[in-house]
Amino acid sequence: MATVVIVQGVTFNWPAETRSHILGSFYYGYAISQIPGGLLSTYWKPQHVFALTISLSGVLCALMPLLAVWNVNLVITARFLMGFLQVGLLLRFVLQYRMLPYI
Repeated sequence: MATVVIVQGVTFNWPAETRSHILGSFYYGYAISQIPGGLLSTYWKPQHVFALTISLSGVLCALMPLLAVWNVNLVITARFLMGFLQVGLLLRFVLQYRMLPYI
């Protein structure tokens, strides 16, 4: 059964396999980013990494409708990068842990 996605008057008739690639690309990016993100927090302050990664992820999220109109491969790439940039959420816990002695 094919599902048709309509966003802002534009119809995307993507097959189930393409939709699963779009959804799965976020999780692959998230899984790959854990070790580099932890190493990154040892070189830069977690506050800076958190602000940068969440800001870039927000920009990609805002561009998603435009990318969907252009090409589905751009959507998959953007979703992978959004997952990769969610390492900032992991660093939020590092930041909270570092602040525990001050509470």
